[in-house]
Amino acid sequence: MDIRHNQEKQISLFDKENIAYQKEYEYVINSSYQRMPIQNPSIQTYIAFENKEENGLGIPLPQGLFRCFALHHEEEQFVGENRIEHTPKNETVRFFLGKAFDIVGETVLERENHQNEELTYKSVIRNHKDEDVAVQVHFSCPYSRYRNGQALKLVRSSETAIHKDARSFYFLVEVPANGEKQIHFTIH
Repeated sequence: MDIRHNQEKQISLFDKENIAYQKEYEYVINSSYQRMPIQNPSIQTYIAFENKEENGLGIPLPQGLFRCFALHHEEEQFVGENRIEHTPKNETVRFFLGKAFDIVGETVLERENHQNEELTYKSVIRNHKDEDVAVQVHFSCPYSRYRNGQALKLVRSSETAIHKDARSFYFLVEVPANGEKQIHFTIH
């Protein structure tokens, strides 16, 4: 291959097939404490895989563009691309693939109790796929809403929450095929 002065050529560094991966869905709710529905119906899609030898990899992956293809009716179809960071062997690679078009979310403030400083939300995740999906529903409060440095407190919820830090948590919910899942939660 010849490269002329000021010319760029793009070559594939790795051409791996059949890498075991997980598809992950995230719905991110950034609370603004407004009475209107939180406008973020998009569910983000991520791909994650282990950079291990048994997965056909196990080599240091340099930072760069990662393209994802899938077989669809025996033809290779481009699914998406994104940049990955330098990743040592035996570590997890996770990157944003795009927005799901067949899974949507909606969150509304159902009740506001000024006396107790509590807010009750309802989130609905609608799955239009023909298969069940697991969705991580992330909720975070703006830092400006804290009083005297107090952390966000989850008072009650219809699902088990996992706290990420002092101002955010998430739920991992199973949403049935062609169905929906409702989550109700109250914060202080």
